[in-house]
Amino acid sequence: MKNHGFNVLVKTNSYAGNFERELCAFMTGHIGECGVGEEFINPIIKSTFEGYIEDELDDHACYRPVALDETNSHNLIIFFVKKPTEGQFKTLKERAKLFEKTRPYEYLDPDFRFLGIELQEVSITKTVTKLA
Repeated sequence: MKNHGFNVLVKTNSYAGNFERELCAFMTGHIGECGVGEEFINPIIKSTFEGYIEDELDDHACYRPVALDETNSHNLIIFFVKKPTEGQFKTLKERAKLFEKTRPYEYLDPDFRFLGIELQEVSITKTVTKLA
């Protein structure tokens, strides 16, 4: 678990577990160890986010740059090691809208809609308590 960084929360109207890795690859050009979404990588987009995307361990011991939002399974979270620039944030929005418009993923819910994104700063404080 990281102590500090940023998340980009991508909001949709569909269960994101069916497409979160593909959408992340389409938006950022980055995929996890599992390789899911490789066909959606755009090398120019990937280079735009080089050094910004962070992989985290999932519940299957696989490192990947995206996960479902624990509070709403229609949303996904893309992990960033540092704050995306304004240009990168604009690219993320444009790519998500393009994913909705072009529907490149054949298993995407027919009613899929991109609802927006927001930047979240992550900061975790650890407390040590002496017991004896």
